[in-house]
This record gives sequence, C-alpha cells and structure tokens, in this order.
Amino acid sequence: VRSATKVRRDIIDACPSIRLIGRGGVGLDSIEVAYAKERKIKVINTPASSSISVAELVIAHLMGLMRSLHQSNRRMPTEGRTQFKELKKQYEKGAEVRGKTLGVIGFGRIGQWTARYALGLGMRVVYADNHANVESIELEIAGQPMRVGVKHVTLDELLTQSDAISLHVPAQPGGQAVLGTEQLRRTKPGV
Repeated sequence: VRSATKVRRDIIDACPSIRLIGRGGVGLDSIEVAYAKERKIKVINTPASSSISVAELVIAHLMGLMRSLHQSNRRMPTEGRTQFKELKKQYEKGAEVRGKTLGVIGFGRIGQWTARYALGLGMRVVYADNHANVESIELEIAGQPMRVGVKHVTLDELLTQSDAISLHVPAQPGGQAVLGTEQLRRTKPGV
C-alpha cells in the first residue's frame, strides 16, 4: 500500500489469508500495526525509499520561500505589465540561504539528507530530536567524502537560533501541532 490506503481492522478482517502488509514509503501511521501483529501479520515499510527526494523538495521550497517565488510567480504574469517596478522592488528583497541557520526538527533519514543539502549551500544546521545524537554527517564534495559538524540543541534553542525551520517528525497523537502559537512566538521575525 501507499499512504492514501488506510489498512484498518475491517480491511485486515476481510483478508483472512493475509500474512504481510507492505507500505511503499516512510511511516506506518496508515496501518493498524498493533492489530495486524495480534493477527500474526508482519508489517513492513521502505523507510529510505524517498529520503533524498523529500530532502530535495524541502530545499527547493526553502529557496523559493527565501526569494518569495511563490508570490512573485503568481503576481508577475497578471500584474507585471502595469506594476512591474513596484513588484520588482517588493520581490528583490529575497534572502540568500548561505550563512543562514536551518533548524531541523527530527533528525532521521530525511532530516539528515535535508541537513546535507543545507550544509552544501553554506548553511549552518542545528537540530532537535529526542532520539538522535549526531555530531557530524558525511557529505560528498567533488567526489571526496568529508564530515561536517551539526549541532544538537533543545527545541527552544532551535526556535530562537533558526532562520528557517524544517519538520521531519511523524504526526502527533490526536492531531496536536508540533509547533503551536507559543513556539512560533519564540522564533526570529520572518522565520
């Protein structure tokens, strides 16, 4: 199954000969794993299958947001003929990512790949994770492997130090937000 398919009790019960549920992707929150295991059904996934693709997408969005491309790409085609100077002035204030700090919440495979790309762009990386304690990650620059430092910090430190924040953690129980109003108040303006 993929993420859109929900494998709940009713589906498991409707398939009495099932012995394996495989998830093509990261995470198992679309499968009732405990119930499947009670029924002696093995549950597997492919946790590394999309790590690089997701990290590349994160960096693409980061760069687009830092340059306001999401807004300028919509407004320039419709308003550019009549308001070009005003729009140009508004959107020329984009920020360079080099020298900025990326805060990564959740430092598993995707978080670490995101950090690699950010480091390659000249960013500083800090991360908060309750399970990981990584001091450096390996990059390959011009075919040469090298280790580059990353810093494990508390969530509060991450919020106050980061110029951009990327979340790489599973959904919270009950749909609770990972970052709420209180946490966002502690971030730098414009993060």
